[in-house]
Amino acid sequence: MRPPNRAPAYPGSAHRLLTLASRRFRGLTVSATKILWGQVLLVSTVVLAFLWTATGWTAWQLGFQVQLGPPWFGFLGWPVY
Repeated sequence: MRPPNRAPAYPGSAHRLLTLASRRFRGLTVSATKILWGQVLLVSTVVLAFLWTATGWTAWQLGFQVQLGPPWFGFLGWPVY
């Protein structure tokens, strides 16, 4: 026995919107050109900069102890870890 077909709760329901959207975008695929590479690069650079800064700040708070190991290089007289 099949359940009876029921109309949406009200005419402007989300079901109607989803049905219209699925009809409109049926068969479309997203190509690699849709990826915003500039934003990906920007966010990655910002995350790397914050992590590097946090590492340097932590080394500074620890007084650049010998146990931290040698810094990668010096920049304006400050060791960079």
